[in-house]
Amino acid sequence: MEPTSPLPNLSGRALLVDFGGVLTVSVLESFAAACAALGVDGPGFLRDCFSGTQSEDSPFVALELGKISTEEFGALVTPVLQRHSARPVDGRDWYAAVEAVTWNLDDAMVEAIGGLVDEGIPTALVSNSWGATYSYPWESLPRFTEVLVSRDVGMRKPDPAIYQLAADRLGVSPSACVFVDDLEVNLAPAREMGMTTILHENSGHTIIELRKFFDGVTGDR
Repeated sequence: MEPTSPLPNLSGRALLVDFGGVLTVSVLESFAAACAALGVDGPGFLRDCFSGTQSEDSPFVALELGKISTEEFGALVTPVLQRHSARPVDGRDWYAAVEAVTWNLDDAMVEAIGGLVDEGIPTALVSNSWGATYSYPWESLPRFTEVLVSRDVGMRKPDPAIYQLAADRLGVSPSACVFVDDLEVNLAPAREMGMTTILHENSGHTIIELRKFFDGVTGDR
């Protein structure tokens, strides 16, 4: 997927946006549903998935940095799942159940972000990858100004370095950015850098907050 050619940035501001759980259906709900189907305690497992203090040998970290394949991830995540299950569970089954739904797009969010791009707002996709970059549904997504996928840039959220890299590529300071993500653990470091942050819970709320930040640039066209 090739980034767009930059348009004049009339607002002086820029946007960073997550993929999974913001431009798609809820990742948290998808993970929880897969856990329920396999008899895994969802809340406990989700804490392992989205801890801000995961070690570098965590299968989640390794997958998002492209150090292992999804097949390897399925095998490595099995004991993590097993810690939260009273019956045998195979991580490959869990990953397949998640993968079946987590690429489903949230049309309202895709349209809203596409509108911002069309208005000339510099926009970077900042995504922790759970698979090959080519597998993203690029043909259905906005033409982002920049794309930062963790496996490609060698860093992952919530590392502040990936947010700084996004701002640098967009040619703005962190204080000129708004960052949308569905996980507070990812937003906190960006906020400390001076970014405005939006915790995505539903498209209606997020779109309203984006309109506030861009001072009407996202209004009806």
